[in-house]
This record gives sequence, structure tokens and C-alpha cells, in this order.
Amino acid sequence: MPSSIKYAWFTILTMAAVWLGSSSARADILFAGDDGDDNGTNIWEFDTTAGGWSKIVFCGSIRGVDGLISDGKANLYESNCGRDEIFKFTLDGKYKTFATLDSLGAAAAFDNQGNLFVPQWNGKIVKLSPDGNTSSVFASNLGRPIQVVFDGRGELFAGDQETGFIYMYDQDGTRTTFASGLTWIIGLAFDRHGILFVADTLKNTIYKFAPDGTRTIFTRNLTMPAGLAFDSRGNLFASDGRGEIYKFLNKGGTLSTKPILFATGLRHDYFITIMPGSMPFATLLSKALAKSWMWFLAVVLTAVLMGLCFFLLRRKCRRVPAASNMENS
Repeated sequence: MPSSIKYAWFTILTMAAVWLGSSSARADILFAGDDGDDNGTNIWEFDTTAGGWSKIVFCGSIRGVDGLISDGKANLYESNCGRDEIFKFTLDGKYKTFATLDSLGAAAAFDNQGNLFVPQWNGKIVKLSPDGNTSSVFASNLGRPIQVVFDGRGELFAGDQETGFIYMYDQDGTRTTFASGLTWIIGLAFDRHGILFVADTLKNTIYKFAPDGTRTIFTRNLTMPAGLAFDSRGNLFASDGRGEIYKFLNKGGTLSTKPILFATGLRHDYFITIMPGSMPFATLLSKALAKSWMWFLAVVLTAVLMGLCFFLLRRKCRRVPAASNMENS
């Protein structure tokens, strides 16, 4: 194979690798429910590094989108209170019923064995097996649990919207009161340091709780904060229940308290979740091509043109010495 062709292919592969390395598909994906009316709702998908311009419809055929959660295996789960069903989505937006529960609450959470813990409006937390076929009552005697999350030690935290309490459960189900005195809990999220962030919607406040339960105000710069989620870079995302999502930047390990508008025009985006960008390569490639095939085509054409120019330049350089030799002879 001529060296010019080898160079062209090397250039194409190198630029493609660079493109894939910086592709939006490799970034974390933020999903937000748009529970705006009774005529149908959307689940929106965002590139966490790109902002609102990256907004695309992930699924547009669900009515009543409530809690969202990722299982860490490129699957998205949605608690649909209107249907009392939990739906499981693959990355192409297709879904099926994972489980059916009466009095279904909002945002659920996975433990490290793949079991799904689901809050119910009837004051219970139900544990579902990884396949969704078996269930058991993990906790009861709550008021109105709205969301559950796990910390890094495997302990479950439940926000009780009726009482304003946050309860902590160890792995055998023993309950203790972690915090009290909150008004209208919606969002719960842990950062990488084990600090719990809580959105108290009616107080227009996001609190943060140290592992020992010490409470401080993180920010009051949002109106009616709702869903919370951290990306893999430690940035905090917060929906405000009015159709906007804000981003709090992690700057060198310190989380800024000044929100940056990330996306708008959603309607009622109470719950959000973030799927890490470390997907299987086949999934990554298909999503990257689907999202930005025009950029990929531009990269390939640029590489081909560069290779062609290099080839023509080499031919020209070879002809010049040959012509000089003929003149000297």
C-alpha cells in the first residue's frame, strides 16, 4: 500500500479516535421528566457538558413522568404514579413494564446488588429483585416517602414529605431519624464525599447534611428547587419544578453556590437523574453516530482531503528532482 494512502487512513483513524474521545456520547447523560399536562409527556435527554442546546426527546409517549433512576448499566427506570407501574427503558427510548405496585411513590434507588427500593405513598418502601419479579416490604410506618437514595456505605435514606423527616435505614432495615424540621422534601442526592443534599421546595432552599447529620444551607438562589443529581465530575444539577434546570460547578473540589442556567422550557421537571458516560463501546458508538453524524462525516472528509493533498504534494516533490536531473544531463 502506498505510503500516502497509509497516511490518509492513519489520519482518518486518529481523527475519529479524537472525535470519539471528545464526543458528547461519552459525557454523562442527564434525563428529566416533563410532567406538563394530561395529553402526554416527554423524557428529555441532555449532554451534561453541553447544556440546553443538546436537548433531545428520549421518549415522548409516556404520560405522567415521575421519579427517574439509572441502574448503572445503560438502563433508565421511571416510576409512573399515574399507572402504578415502573418502566424500564433502554437507550433507544423503548420501554417495558418492569414492575407494578399499588400506591407507587416517586424516585427509587438501586443497592449494590441490583435490588430496587421503591417508595410508596401508603407509607412503605418496597424491595424489588433485580428482575422485578419478587418484592418484599423493606420498611413501613412512614408518612409519604417521596424519594430514597443510598450512601456509599449501603445505608438507605428516605425523604418523608408528610413529616419533613429524613430517615436512615441500615442494611437490616433498622430505622433512625437522620434529620427533621424540613417542609416539603423532593430531591435527595449524595456527593462523592458522602454529603447529602436535600431540596426543600417550599423553603426555596437546598440544604447539605454532613454524615453526622449537621445541617447547613447550600443555596437559596433557586425558586422551588426540586430534583437533584450529581454528574461524574462532581457538578450538581437541580431542577426547579418550573421547567428549568440549573448547574452548580465543581471547581477544584469546591462546589459553587451560584447556579448557572443549564436548560429551560421543560414545564414541570420535578425529578432528574444522571447516567454515567462510561457505556459499552458499541452503545457509545451508536449514540455518537446518531447524535452527531454530520460532525463525524466532516471529520472523515477533512481527513480524506488532507491525505489527498499529501499524496499530490509527494508526487510533485518527486517530479521536481527528476526534471532537474534531465536538465543537468
